[in-house]
Amino acid sequence: MEATNLVFATAGLQPQPDYDEDLWDVRHWGIAAQPAAGDCHLSFTTIPQPWLRQATKQFIGYTLPR
Repeated sequence: MEATNLVFATAGLQPQPDYDEDLWDVRHWGIAAQPAAGDCHLSFTTIPQPWLRQATKQFIGYTLPR
């Protein structure tokens, strides 16, 4: 089990389908998006440090509505 999924499992939560990806489709998280405007993705690809990218995804994943 990946460390990111372990964080969710320890908290008794289920990870979202694309959690380990560096490009998230925000519609999977229940966030309203306008695909025509091209704003239905959240990208972590611009964070060069792997540990910081992972920590950011953990924080955002934990704080997003379920």
